[in-house]
Amino acid sequence: MIPIAHYENLPFDSGDAPYEKLLTEYAAAGARHMVAGTMFMRRARADASFASRMVRFIATLGMSYRGAHSFWGPTWDLNLLDPAAFKVMIENQKSVIAVAGSIGADVLVIHPGDSQFKTGDPDPRALREQTIRALEILLPYAETCGVRISLENIIAPSDTAAENLAILKHFDSPRLVFCYDVGHANVMEDFPGKDPLLVNPYIRTRLWHDRLVFDPESTLERLAKYVVTAHIHDNGGFSDEHKMPGTGTVDWKRVVPRLLACPNIEFVQNEADWRRDGVSVPEVVAGFTRLLG
Repeated sequence: MIPIAHYENLPFDSGDAPYEKLLTEYAAAGARHMVAGTMFMRRARADASFASRMVRFIATLGMSYRGAHSFWGPTWDLNLLDPAAFKVMIENQKSVIAVAGSIGADVLVIHPGDSQFKTGDPDPRALREQTIRALEILLPYAETCGVRISLENIIAPSDTAAENLAILKHFDSPRLVFCYDVGHANVMEDFPGKDPLLVNPYIRTRLWHDRLVFDPESTLERLAKYVVTAHIHDNGGFSDEHKMPGTGTVDWKRVVPRLLACPNIEFVQNEADWRRDGVSVPEVVAGFTRLLG
């Protein structure tokens, strides 16, 4: 079965004890891999020994960190147009790349970025060019850390399948890979009768400025050769809800075989907000095992 890595789903200010308890629950339920998410990264950037403590602890459980995720927003997005903010972003992203490398998480997901749509209406082409500039700096640094950078399809004009594909083709490098987000694709892809006016207003109005265009093609099929990992979660097709698989409208019988057939797929990531939905860790592990087994 393809390896499954799980997110922690803990508050940013959680101490070691809750985190160790959660890791122990995952191990007892049969999980073998975790994702070093933003809670992990915030702790690691504030506490120099946190990452090494968690690596030692997770090893006692027979587990490892299989992937990592960076932050996003005004000082983190790869496509920041403001020169001062861009400079800060580069140093911020380098700090997370270094943490990922130190824990052996060799695939780090970084969003191209959508924060500039919240305060303006930038040209996606200019954002693409800026993402390329950022990656020209970050990819060599990531290589020295033993980390591959993974872009992700999200829900803004700057991170559509077409935008991601253009950036991946520009570099055509094994150091730059792709994370296929199932839930985001379910929101942004078209299907017969899908009404854009039903899409969450935040997506439709704030990110797309009332010019929302559904993708007529399958994100997975277009980017299959670049897919190394995937974010697995569900929704109703109109909002980014991060529900457990099977509780939304994703056609898993169609998606899973196509995902597992991607030629370079290595592992997948549980990005469902299971804690919010009242699902237990054993139920989470069992559900993902059934889905992908």
